[in-house]
Amino acid sequence: MNGYQIITTLADRTQGLWKPSPGAVYPALAQLVDEGLIAETDVDGQRAFTLTEAGREPAENADKPWEAVNAEAQAARAAFDPSAYQAYRTLATAVQAVTQSGTPDQVAQAASALAEAERAIYRLLGGEQS
Repeated sequence: MNGYQIITTLADRTQGLWKPSPGAVYPALAQLVDEGLIAETDVDGQRAFTLTEAGREPAENADKPWEAVNAEAQAARAAFDPSAYQAYRTLATAVQAVTQSGTPDQVAQAASALAEAERAIYRLLGGEQS
């Protein structure tokens, strides 16, 4: 593979969650070449990299970093409770309706209610009860 193919393969294996930059990939490839674990070759006029005999065993036994990225993402998805986000979206729709159709007094009252809701939510983080 060439560097671009390595980057896109990692992005594909992590559903786009991890797409290393060329600035991270190419120095790592250069180091692996220096260590004799991969060799640089020419494939149709493009620089590509292949495992050397010395690099095969370490590659087979190495941790697969995309698996760690995917496991972390799966854990985050499992822990995510969408109820607060759904309530936020519903609130945003109501605020939009008031700001587009409400009187100046209604808009001011909505702004005051939002400020109080913000304070109440921050109090939750502080452990205070409303």
